[in-house]
Amino acid sequence: MRADAVVRARAEEAAAIQNQQAVLARMAERQRAAPRNAVGAVHCTDRKAVIDYSVDADHELFLFVGSGYPGWSAGQGPGPAKATVEASDQVRLDDGSMGRGFVFVAGGVRTAVAITEGGPVPFGDLVFRPEGAITGQAGTFTFADLRQADGPLVPLSVGVRWGRRFGPVAEKTVATTDADGQGLVFLDLETGQTARPPFALTLHPAHGPAFVDLTPELLEWVRAQGMDLLLRLGDKGWDQMTLEMQQDFAGQFGEWETVTPAQVAGIFARKDAKGQVRDLVPASSFGHAYRDGLGPVTAFRTRRDTLGIYQVEGIENDTRKGVGFRYRLVQSAAASAPAPAAGFAKPARTSKPGLFAPGAPASVLVGAREVNRKVAGFPAAVDLSTPEAACAAFHRAGAREDVRAWVELSWTAVDVAETEAQFRRERQADPEGTAVYLKAVADARIVEVLNWGADLAQTITWLPFPPGKGNNPFSARTFARINGQWKNVGEDRLPSLEAARANFEQKKEALWQQYQDLAEGQAGAVSPPEAP
Repeated sequence: MRADAVVRARAEEAAAIQNQQAVLARMAERQRAAPRNAVGAVHCTDRKAVIDYSVDADHELFLFVGSGYPGWSAGQGPGPAKATVEASDQVRLDDGSMGRGFVFVAGGVRTAVAITEGGPVPFGDLVFRPEGAITGQAGTFTFADLRQADGPLVPLSVGVRWGRRFGPVAEKTVATTDADGQGLVFLDLETGQTARPPFALTLHPAHGPAFVDLTPELLEWVRAQGMDLLLRLGDKGWDQMTLEMQQDFAGQFGEWETVTPAQVAGIFARKDAKGQVRDLVPASSFGHAYRDGLGPVTAFRTRRDTLGIYQVEGIENDTRKGVGFRYRLVQSAAASAPAPAAGFAKPARTSKPGLFAPGAPASVLVGAREVNRKVAGFPAAVDLSTPEAACAAFHRAGAREDVRAWVELSWTAVDVAETEAQFRRERQADPEGTAVYLKAVADARIVEVLNWGADLAQTITWLPFPPGKGNNPFSARTFARINGQWKNVGEDRLPSLEAARANFEQKKEALWQQYQDLAEGQAGAVSPPEAP
């Protein structure tokens, strides 16, 4: 009996193993059969669409209106996944009230999209297509339409595209010799530049949240220079605090290679969903030793909405003490290449003496970051610390036809008298068209910012013209940063978001030369290059 029991037990064990292997084989087969980096199918009811898709870490699901703008993205994977788009009458609007729109859920992220008059989504009823009317072409499925009262149907589509990716790994050492007499030094995570405080700061005891007095004058300088971190390097250790930047744990010290851009984006998407804002000093830490090893992987989002990860390590040897940073910036799917390769290199010398280039033009690739913010959503005070804030100020001046404000917001010369006369002629010739244009300028939405190095950028802005008006609704306006201020250089108007992006790629070398010429005119305000 005992031998029979052993035989039965072994048989049952073998059968269980065989069943388990069969289950694993079926799962592997389904995985192989599932579409890779593609939308497999879309099924609709009256108020909801269910999307079957599969993406890897380098791709993302992309939901978009019309030919590509506005759009929303999400990652998931690896393996098959589902996303939903559902009509809703409970979408929170800018004024806090509830309105209609739809909710896009994918990759664990919920995005509520409002449909309002003058908004980026064409105003109309969202109508989901019946199964037989859903079209699929080149991996893109069109499954719904926005039915406007006095205009054509605008399609709502979904597909897969290359997603966010990390740029190259950059390293930066901030040593005690970089700090001022109090041990203070600022760091800009987007350019890798450091700076000492512009004047003596009042220190607080080593406890949070801020260890210096953040006066209005200091904050104005911090924003103009784009500084994200403040370090205090003491004799035995160092402290750190962030400036209008969010950060959070992303992985253990050994997980640098496994943290993905989608994870980083998800961290801050969850903060946004909970209404967590970027306080002036949201995070600070104290008492780090110079002999500390490599720290955990930290995700960050700057005031300009640049995403990335960083790790820090204390440095102490016979020649120097300080903090070593290594980090990578997340590149938006909008960019055509990884983040600027020279982002943390010493700026190259230009052909003009006494100027910084944002990096050797041949080695710097165009970077991009999403803004997706209405001009009206920016503070009323003029802010020239970022390209998008400067663009908002320029739009407000344009909407009120304030030519003198244009002069103050531009590096290029503007003939005030001639421009004011031109405005009068246009109003007299076409008062209705002028009113439509000025309203579109005031209601514009800044979609994204493209940059070539640290000091040259193009803002892409969508002008919400009524149906049938405005053939070129995308404004591609160039801004240059000189002496810490971003100001207008010029504009092109284009028919699509893709054309606006291509415009900057094609013209960046000429714009860079124009920037150098403008900077030379301001040479007295530009810092001399560092010693080689």
